[in-house]
Amino acid sequence: MTYEVVSASSSFPLAYQTLCTAVIAMSSVSCLANDEIEPSSTPLHTLTAMDYFDFGSLMPVEYVDPPNDMLNVPQSIDQETSTPIGSPAWESNRQIVISVSTTFSTLAFPEDEAPDVIFTSSDHVYFHVHAARLLMASRNSFNHLLPIPHLRSETQALAVAEDAAVINVVFHAIYKISLRQYSPPLDTLLAAVGALKKYGVPLDQYLFRTTPLFEEVVIKTPYLPIEVYMVAAENDLFDLAAEASLFLLSYPLSILTNKMCVRMGPLYLRRLFTLHTERKHVLQQLLINPPSEHPPTLSCGWVEHKRLMNAWSLACASLVFDAQTDLSAEKMRNDLESLGLRISCDACKRSLNQRVKDIVLKWSIAPRTILRDTGGYRAVLQ
Repeated sequence: MTYEVVSASSSFPLAYQTLCTAVIAMSSVSCLANDEIEPSSTPLHTLTAMDYFDFGSLMPVEYVDPPNDMLNVPQSIDQETSTPIGSPAWESNRQIVISVSTTFSTLAFPEDEAPDVIFTSSDHVYFHVHAARLLMASRNSFNHLLPIPHLRSETQALAVAEDAAVINVVFHAIYKISLRQYSPPLDTLLAAVGALKKYGVPLDQYLFRTTPLFEEVVIKTPYLPIEVYMVAAENDLFDLAAEASLFLLSYPLSILTNKMCVRMGPLYLRRLFTLHTERKHVLQQLLINPPSEHPPTLSCGWVEHKRLMNAWSLACASLVFDAQTDLSAEKMRNDLESLGLRISCDACKRSLNQRVKDIVLKWSIAPRTILRDTGGYRAVLQ
């Protein structure tokens, strides 16, 4: 077997030339090892090194020299103002597109001093803010990121670990700007509470009633009230915990895990249990007194009144046994007033209606959220 070596063009990639030489060398060694085999009767076939490759296919991209225009650095950078979700990307015109927050951009403060520091989120969205505002709100120099040492004339972006949605809520809370236009989900809001704590922002000053962040969290609390309550308990935010406890009246406390109890802490865990037990106690005390008796008459004596008392006891026992701490005053009214359908005595009906009215009124004003002490629950019984 003979070989004809064809030299590759100098413009051919070096890796291909090396591979050709290796293939020919391996073929030569194979022939030397089999030199005792009788030659074939078939005509000699001249095999070239190029027969080992299919040059009809495309060359691998790593061997293709990039065009000269790909090596040019972009001459201009455009800033695309968008909501704080996005990341830098290459466009067809080879210009870098930068995602900038709509609320915190260079043009967002026309009447105030221009922002002097830039923060970039983990998903590459840029926020232009004022360093003095952050330093005034933070107790740890914004997690020791500010002030920037050796500040250059060119403003540099400080990277933070949070994504754009979370850091957007953080800056809105510091600037006390409404979040209604973004309507962030509850998990983002709660993550922002943790970020505020990380950056040294006192939660009792930036997460209380009437603040935009507080109002936005309260709006989303019904979706996951137990999580809001734990976050509030961890940070001793009583007002927020009270708002969350309103939606925990029907929450089964038996499913609380050890981890959840640890997050709440003993104080707020006791307050939540007290809310449930005290409301049940108030309900029992309100129902324990039956309607008042009236003097016996020819049509309604002791026997008829005894029937009313038995019906009252059965209705109250059913309410106490089946009702949760979130029992509505309307349901209580309907259940108790239905007893009047079986009464023919007008005096008994008046006594029943008056007692039901008094019970429903006191139950409707009974506290439905946690309190700092237990006296507020039983005050309605007096």
